Amino acid sequence: MRLTYAILLTCALCLSAPALADDAAEDARVNALVVSDAAAKLAAKEVEYDTGVYNLLRKGGFSDTEIREFMRPILEKAGFSEENIVKYFNLFDPNYHGGEA
Repeated sequence: MRLTYAILLTCALCLSAPALADDAAEDARVNALVVSDAAAKLAAKEVEYDTGVYNLLRKGGFSDTEIREFMRPILEKAGFSEENIVKYFNLFDPNYHGGEA
């Protein structure tokens, strides 16, 4: 009986490993999109508000708070300062003043 469970567990691990690798690649791609969008918008003199990750999530039905909760850790990990994170979020939500760090 234990041998059967061991075989099933081994099969499950072997089958899930490629899926986990795909998830990591997808996470890296999403993180890169968030970081590049924020960097581009912060560097631009004129900003196109209807493009980018933030607006895509907003059109998808996410609230500003949910978007910030998703994006903030990515931006922090990428080395964005609190000031730049607030500036970026402020582009889309002028009433945002930070405070959730």
